[in-house]
Amino acid sequence: PGREDVYSMQLQRLLCGSYSSVAMESARLWREVGSHANSARDCFWVCQQLEELCPATCLHAHWAGEWATRSWKHFMREERLNISKKLPASPMPSELLRAASYARRSFGQCFGPRLWLPQAQHLGWPIQLVAASLREEVAAVKPPPRKPKQTRPRRMKCYKAASICWNDARHMEVEMEEVNRPTLKGEEAMSEFSAALQSLFQS
Repeated sequence: PGREDVYSMQLQRLLCGSYSSVAMESARLWREVGSHANSARDCFWVCQQLEELCPATCLHAHWAGEWATRSWKHFMREERLNISKKLPASPMPSELLRAASYARRSFGQCFGPRLWLPQAQHLGWPIQLVAASLREEVAAVKPPPRKPKQTRPRRMKCYKAASICWNDARHMEVEMEEVNRPTLKGEEAMSEFSAALQSLFQS
């Protein structure tokens, strides 16, 4: 109890991992038709699934790079439209910075911190996208705080003291007190009769 709300999103991604191939194909088709915004959205969804299925793998790093690349393509298309409309240039959106830094971190976890730049160059990243990946750090997902273990009250082991007393009692000599019980008249008559028989056998 209490874990469902913490891990609800992770469990949902894990259960939907069987449909990752559908999202991968959807991202590829959106890229083919030139809709980079929709392709970046599907790439982000794929990265979420791969975080639960196979994090820090080549597949995860590949789709993280695709997410950053599609986001950059969409941003450049918007910039060309602004230039055609003679509008001022807009800064890089936070979503693009997040995708670039996420891809850099994924490359570093998979190929090593020194090999992420050749992977970015292989994908055709411009220098602006490489600089954007170094601008913002991706906050790592913190695990839920663990509840301190409740210590149970320690039971008093009274049997040790009792066992010691028992061991001592085995070697003790118990003195039985004589109890003067009242005798009945019939018992006195039987004792006199047994004494008379003993005197006959002795004579």
